[in-house]
Amino acid sequence: MRAPEFWYASSSPLVRLLLPLSWLWRLATWLRWRIVRPYRSVLPTFLIGNLTVGGVGKTPLVQQCARLAIKAGYAPVIISRGYGGRYRGVVEVAPHHQARLVGDEALELRAICPVVVARKRHLAVRHIERAHLGDCIIMDDGFQNPHMKPHHAILVFDGARGIGNGQIIPSGPMREPMAAGLKRAQDALIIGTDRHQLAKRITALAPHIRIHYAEKTYDAVTCRRIKSSGKLAVFAGLGNAEGFFNSVAAHGGDVVARMDFGDHHHYTDADWARIIATAKEHKATLITTEKDYMRLDAEQRRKVIPLPLRLVLSDTAWVMELLAGGR
Repeated sequence: MRAPEFWYASSSPLVRLLLPLSWLWRLATWLRWRIVRPYRSVLPTFLIGNLTVGGVGKTPLVQQCARLAIKAGYAPVIISRGYGGRYRGVVEVAPHHQARLVGDEALELRAICPVVVARKRHLAVRHIERAHLGDCIIMDDGFQNPHMKPHHAILVFDGARGIGNGQIIPSGPMREPMAAGLKRAQDALIIGTDRHQLAKRITALAPHIRIHYAEKTYDAVTCRRIKSSGKLAVFAGLGNAEGFFNSVAAHGGDVVARMDFGDHHHYTDADWARIIATAKEHKATLITTEKDYMRLDAEQRRKVIPLPLRLVLSDTAWVMELLAGGR
């Protein structure tokens, strides 16, 4: 989903017009939380979520937490909803799976540790328990899912974008009121410069939450490669593709063409024809995200350089404390 521009504008008549639908969203959410009885796993479960629609950096944090867990001697298993995939049951992601079946994020995460995809996350948790797949669970998203009660919840915020106008869908980007969401979390991670005083707002609403910081960066070897590749034609299917385009330029890439396809987009033959034509027109090298790379076939991948995203935490001690506390 591509976020509407008015969500991040100072004012718009659309906000007031859509407010009744936002109230209905809030009512439906309130009812859902009161009807469902959540499941709590016997395994330590860490949920990484957010309060807004669109990408904020949850998956890079999931990757970083999984790597730290493995380094500390744990056997983590990641649960993904499989956004963009068609699978409706519970599946352990295997090398032969395609993004159209299990989603791009699941394939990206499987390079680190076992991944289980399920739309109903509590069923994924039970599968992990029965199959003895690991000794702790990291959930990628699902903070607004009432079927699961994690042992620990971390909320991720984009320091540059903030929470927009602060309104609830569809008037704004918020999935739920900020105060209500913060009550169910224990930690918050702000990625990038805190341009909207998020830390101050979080502390005012929920003094119990510990606030941490991180920066996005990209694989150094690939960055050197794109710098030497001359002109770049960059394409992506993200919730905030413009942020990726700007990051490529900031890391030294000569970006001459930008193609935004929307979050978790599956590329058609027509899309690919447009991508190739754009690259030829500008005599440019094709660059995309690691997630988008997963949605390409083998022949297409040979013509594209993926730029892997990395998250650098200002401090990793708090993650290790969470893992140790879960044992």
